[in-house]
Amino acid sequence: MAGINTHIQYKGLSFHIQTQDKGISAKYIESFIYKSGKTLHSRKIPYHSFINQPDFNQKLLQLMKKQHLAFIHDISAGKCDHYLSLPDKPESAHQKPLSSTPPQEAAIPEHGALEINLIQLSLPSSSKPLSFSLEVRQGSPSQPVSFSQITARAITEIDKEYVLFDGFTAEDGKLTLGFPIPEFPGKIFTLSIKAEKKGFKPEEIKIPLTQA
Repeated sequence: MAGINTHIQYKGLSFHIQTQDKGISAKYIESFIYKSGKTLHSRKIPYHSFINQPDFNQKLLQLMKKQHLAFIHDISAGKCDHYLSLPDKPESAHQKPLSSTPPQEAAIPEHGALEINLIQLSLPSSSKPLSFSLEVRQGSPSQPVSFSQITARAITEIDKEYVLFDGFTAEDGKLTLGFPIPEFPGKIFTLSIKAEKKGFKPEEIKIPLTQA
Protein backbone atom coordinates (compact mmCIF):
# COMPACT_ATOMS: atom_id res chain seq x y z
CA MET A 1 0.00 0.00 0.00
CA ALA A 2 1.28 3.48 -0.88
CA GLY A 3 2.58 5.64 1.94
CA ILE A 4 1.16 8.93 3.23
CA ASN A 5 3.24 12.10 3.17
CA THR A 6 2.43 15.52 4.64
CA HIS A 7 4.47 18.73 4.75
CA ILE A 8 3.68 21.06 7.66
CA GLN A 9 5.03 24.42 8.82
CA TYR A 10 5.24 24.99 12.57
CA LYS A 11 6.85 27.96 14.34
CA GLY A 12 8.63 28.91 11.13
CA LEU A 13 10.16 25.45 10.66
CA SER A 14 9.40 22.82 8.06
CA PHE A 15 8.50 19.25 9.08
CA HIS A 16 7.75 16.23 6.92
CA ILE A 17 5.54 13.41 8.23
CA GLN A 18 5.62 10.03 6.50
CA THR A 19 3.65 6.86 7.25
CA GLN A 20 4.47 3.55 5.55
CA ASP A 21 3.13 0.01 5.48
CA LYS A 22 6.19 -2.19 5.99
CA GLY A 23 4.51 -5.14 4.28
CA ILE A 24 2.77 -8.42 5.10
CA SER A 25 6.02 -10.06 6.20
CA ALA A 26 6.70 -7.33 8.79
CA LYS A 27 3.02 -6.83 9.77
CA TYR A 28 3.38 -3.27 11.03
CA ILE A 29 3.15 0.35 9.90
CA GLU A 30 5.73 2.98 10.79
CA SER A 31 5.49 6.77 10.93
CA PHE A 32 8.36 9.25 10.87
CA ILE A 33 8.83 12.95 11.56
CA TYR A 34 11.63 14.56 9.54
CA LYS A 35 13.22 17.99 9.82
CA SER A 36 15.73 18.99 7.13
CA GLY A 37 16.02 15.34 6.09
CA LYS A 38 16.85 14.19 9.63
CA THR A 39 14.61 11.71 11.46
CA LEU A 40 13.33 13.27 14.70
CA HIS A 41 10.88 10.62 15.83
CA SER A 42 9.32 7.35 14.65
CA ARG A 43 6.61 5.00 15.86
CA LYS A 44 5.59 1.44 14.89
CA ILE A 45 2.12 -0.12 15.18
CA PRO A 46 1.53 -3.83 14.41
CA TYR A 47 -1.55 -4.99 12.52
CA HIS A 48 -1.34 -8.78 12.83
CA SER A 49 -4.63 -8.81 14.78
CA PHE A 50 -6.72 -8.15 11.64
CA ILE A 51 -4.44 -9.33 8.83
CA ASN A 52 -6.77 -12.21 7.85
CA GLN A 53 -10.01 -10.23 7.96
CA PRO A 54 -11.89 -9.57 4.68
CA ASP A 55 -11.78 -5.78 5.17
CA PHE A 56 -8.03 -5.84 5.84
CA ASN A 57 -7.14 -3.15 3.28
CA GLN A 58 -9.73 -0.73 4.62
CA LYS A 59 -8.66 -1.27 8.23
CA LEU A 60 -4.99 -0.91 7.28
CA LEU A 61 -5.66 2.41 5.54
CA GLN A 62 -7.66 3.68 8.52
CA LEU A 63 -4.83 2.68 10.89
CA MET A 64 -2.25 4.45 8.72
CA LYS A 65 -4.29 7.65 8.52
CA LYS A 66 -5.06 7.63 12.26
CA GLN A 67 -1.37 7.22 13.10
CA HIS A 68 -0.35 9.84 10.52
CA LEU A 69 -2.84 12.39 11.85
CA ALA A 70 -1.68 11.71 15.42
CA PHE A 71 1.85 12.80 14.43
CA ILE A 72 0.47 15.99 12.86
CA HIS A 73 -1.46 16.70 16.06
CA ASP A 74 1.68 16.07 18.16
CA ILE A 75 3.56 18.75 16.21
CA SER A 76 0.75 21.33 16.25
CA ALA A 77 0.14 20.69 19.98
CA GLY A 78 3.77 21.45 20.82
CA LYS A 79 4.66 17.88 21.82
CA CYS A 80 7.70 17.97 19.55
CA ASP A 81 8.99 21.40 20.61
CA HIS A 82 12.02 19.78 22.25
CA TYR A 83 13.25 18.96 18.73
CA LEU A 84 13.14 22.58 17.54
CA SER A 85 16.61 23.45 18.82
CA LEU A 86 18.29 20.55 16.98
CA PRO A 87 20.67 21.82 14.27
CA ASP A 88 19.77 21.17 10.66
CA LYS A 89 21.91 18.77 8.67
CA PRO A 90 24.72 20.81 7.11
CA GLU A 91 24.71 20.92 3.33
CA SER A 92 27.58 19.08 1.68
CA ALA A 93 30.07 21.24 -0.17
CA HIS A 94 29.92 18.73 -3.03
CA GLN A 95 26.13 18.58 -3.25
CA LYS A 96 24.84 19.35 -6.75
CA PRO A 97 22.09 21.92 -7.16
CA LEU A 98 18.57 20.51 -7.46
CA SER A 99 17.94 22.41 -10.69
CA SER A 100 20.15 23.08 -13.68
CA THR A 101 18.29 26.32 -14.43
CA PRO A 102 20.72 29.25 -14.35
CA PRO A 103 20.06 31.60 -11.41
CA GLN A 104 19.28 34.51 -13.71
CA GLU A 105 16.50 32.50 -15.39
CA ALA A 106 14.85 31.19 -12.23
CA ALA A 107 11.53 32.81 -11.35
CA ILE A 108 12.08 33.88 -7.74
CA PRO A 109 9.18 35.68 -6.02
CA GLU A 110 10.01 39.14 -4.73
CA HIS A 111 9.27 38.33 -1.09
CA GLY A 112 10.09 34.60 -0.87
CA ALA A 113 7.83 31.70 0.13
CA LEU A 114 4.79 31.71 2.37
CA GLU A 115 4.61 29.31 5.32
CA ILE A 116 1.38 27.89 6.76
CA ASN A 117 1.63 27.37 10.52
CA LEU A 118 -1.22 25.06 11.54
CA ILE A 119 -1.99 26.06 15.12
CA GLN A 120 -5.01 23.85 15.87
CA LEU A 121 -7.03 21.15 14.09
CA SER A 122 -10.23 19.45 15.32
CA LEU A 123 -11.62 16.42 13.50
CA PRO A 124 -15.17 16.49 12.13
CA SER A 125 -17.92 14.20 13.41
CA SER A 126 -21.70 13.91 13.11
CA SER A 127 -22.10 16.48 15.89
CA LYS A 128 -18.98 18.61 15.40
CA PRO A 129 -17.73 20.53 12.34
CA LEU A 130 -14.18 20.48 11.03
CA SER A 131 -12.28 23.40 12.54
CA PHE A 132 -8.73 24.70 12.40
CA SER A 133 -6.64 27.75 13.16
CA LEU A 134 -3.63 28.80 11.14
CA GLU A 135 -1.14 31.58 10.69
CA VAL A 136 0.64 32.57 7.48
CA ARG A 137 4.24 33.68 7.96
CA GLN A 138 7.30 34.36 5.84
CA GLY A 139 11.02 35.07 6.10
CA SER A 140 13.79 34.56 8.60
CA PRO A 141 13.17 35.68 11.24
CA SER A 142 9.61 34.60 10.52
CA GLN A 143 7.03 37.40 10.28
CA PRO A 144 3.22 37.21 9.86
CA VAL A 145 1.83 37.97 6.39
CA SER A 146 -1.44 39.90 6.47
CA PHE A 147 -4.42 39.34 4.16
CA SER A 148 -3.13 36.17 2.48
CA GLN A 149 -5.69 34.36 0.36
CA ILE A 150 -6.62 30.99 1.87
CA THR A 151 -8.36 28.23 -0.08
CA ALA A 152 -9.48 25.12 1.84
CA ARG A 153 -10.66 22.08 -0.10
CA ALA A 154 -11.81 18.56 0.72
CA ILE A 155 -10.51 15.97 -1.76
CA THR A 156 -12.14 12.52 -1.75
CA GLU A 157 -10.46 9.22 -2.58
CA ILE A 158 -11.83 9.45 -6.13
CA ASP A 159 -10.28 12.93 -6.50
CA LYS A 160 -13.57 14.81 -6.29
CA GLU A 161 -12.98 18.25 -4.79
CA TYR A 162 -15.19 20.41 -2.59
CA VAL A 163 -14.24 24.03 -1.89
CA LEU A 164 -14.82 24.60 1.83
CA PHE A 165 -13.48 28.16 2.12
CA ASP A 166 -12.04 30.87 -0.09
CA GLY A 167 -11.08 34.04 1.76
CA PHE A 168 -8.30 35.89 3.52
CA THR A 169 -6.35 35.93 6.77
CA ALA A 170 -6.60 38.86 9.14
CA GLU A 171 -4.06 41.66 9.47
CA ASP A 172 -2.06 39.54 11.94
CA GLY A 173 -1.84 36.71 9.38
CA LYS A 174 -4.20 34.44 11.37
CA LEU A 175 -7.43 32.68 10.47
CA THR A 176 -9.82 30.44 12.43
CA LEU A 177 -12.45 28.41 10.58
CA GLY A 178 -15.17 25.89 11.32
CA PHE A 179 -17.57 24.27 8.87
CA PRO A 180 -19.54 21.03 8.46
CA ILE A 181 -18.17 18.41 6.07
CA PRO A 182 -20.34 16.36 3.67
CA GLU A 183 -20.30 12.62 4.38
CA PHE A 184 -17.92 11.00 1.90
CA PRO A 185 -17.86 7.31 0.89
CA GLY A 186 -15.51 5.51 3.25
CA LYS A 187 -15.47 8.66 5.41
CA ILE A 188 -11.91 9.34 4.18
CA PHE A 189 -10.75 12.57 2.55
CA THR A 190 -7.77 14.91 2.30
CA LEU A 191 -7.91 18.47 3.60
CA SER A 192 -5.95 20.82 1.33
CA ILE A 193 -5.08 24.30 2.61
CA LYS A 194 -3.37 26.71 0.22
CA ALA A 195 -2.01 30.19 1.00
CA GLU A 196 -1.35 32.72 -1.78
CA LYS A 197 -0.37 36.36 -2.03
CA LYS A 198 1.00 38.40 -4.91
CA GLY A 199 4.79 38.59 -4.79
CA PHE A 200 5.16 35.43 -2.67
CA LYS A 201 5.64 31.79 -3.53
CA PRO A 202 2.39 29.97 -2.53
CA GLU A 203 2.29 27.22 0.07
CA GLU A 204 -0.05 24.21 0.23
CA ILE A 205 -0.39 21.54 2.91
CA LYS A 206 -2.43 18.34 2.60
CA ILE A 207 -3.73 16.45 5.62
CA PRO A 208 -5.43 13.03 5.36
CA LEU A 209 -8.53 12.85 7.60
CA THR A 210 -11.19 10.34 8.55
CA GLN A 211 -14.73 11.33 9.53
CA ALA A 212 -15.81 10.00 12.91
